[in-house]
Amino acid sequence: MPGLPTSISLDPDKVSDVVDSLRDLLVDMGRSAPTEDSVAHGVSADDAEQAVEASSIGRVRGKLDQADELLSRLSRGTDAEAGE
Repeated sequence: MPGLPTSISLDPDKVSDVVDSLRDLLVDMGRSAPTEDSVAHGVSADDAEQAVEASSIGRVRGKLDQADELLSRLSRGTDAEAGE
């Protein structure tokens, strides 16, 4: 928490209550409340979730490409044997 002038004091419990209320409001609006990690790294929770999904999709695509390549090689091997 940033330093405040000495004439102003904040109760940490009240600040926590306000933060919790704001998180609830975000959830009510259909948005993800930010996590401590996302705030520390400047990434919203929605963006972080989308990045994880994109990474998962990329991995699945890679595996499917490998499977297609393997099937293609197996198919060529079967075609060569049938031609003999």
